[in-house]
Amino acid sequence: NEEAEFVNPNCSGEACKLETSLQTINFNSTGCKTYTLKCSDNWSIRSTVNWITVTPSSGLGDREYEIEVCNTRQPSSSMITGQLVVDYCDESESYNVYLKDENCLPVESYEIPANGQYLTIQSNCCVAVCSWASVDQ
Repeated sequence: NEEAEFVNPNCSGEACKLETSLQTINFNSTGCKTYTLKCSDNWSIRSTVNWITVTPSSGLGDREYEIEVCNTRQPSSSMITGQLVVDYCDESESYNVYLKDENCLPVESYEIPANGQYLTIQSNCCVAVCSWASVDQ
């Protein structure tokens, strides 16, 4: 896991650091994933959706924690999103959480060439890709 570090000077002028292995989190089933989190000051973490739980939800400064992020919802044909928010030193960092079926390709905007023109797909849903066809031009 790649660690991200955020530095923010606190009221005393000292740098407040948040180090974490949290990044974008993808779930395709119920279950849990473990990440590390360390902050030079006290911190708390919360989910913006009720299907994601985080343990522990807070910690003391200058200690490294393993946090467990759990998804309690079954995936569906539509991709759904939430966020984890870490509050520390009067700052917040947000991390996206995605829940989607494992056979699902998330599509925001995608152009498919067809007969010399393009078909544009725009959606917040998932598209199941069964196979890719070869197109001779």
